[in-house]
Amino acid sequence: MHVLGQFTPHDWPEFDWRPTASLKRWLAMLLITYFLFLVELGTFYLKFILWIPPLYFLCVIRLFFFLLADGVAMREVFEYLDNREYQRNENKKINRAEADVEQETSQQEGPADKKAERISSTNTQ
Repeated sequence: MHVLGQFTPHDWPEFDWRPTASLKRWLAMLLITYFLFLVELGTFYLKFILWIPPLYFLCVIRLFFFLLADGVAMREVFEYLDNREYQRNENKKINRAEADVEQETSQQEGPADKKAERISSTNTQ
């Protein structure tokens, strides 16, 4: 049993979704439900419209893929909704990317452009 325990997480986080805590959380729950129904609709089309048997290997592989991908996606959505540090880090990444773009554009400007900017800024002061 100890060998199998090596492949489990160090600790299991507790998930409390609180769907009615805010409008943002409620809309996130509706979006998650929408995507769950969309996956089920795809399964319905495969089985009944395209006449693919449920145990066909592509159907099984597809469902297994969605099982793995959805588990990761659910964890990310919960982390985004529940952890303020995660949201701050995302905002920092965006601000850092904007600063990098501004720095690149300022480096691309020639010396004449910078001189004109300095002259115009001293005239306005």
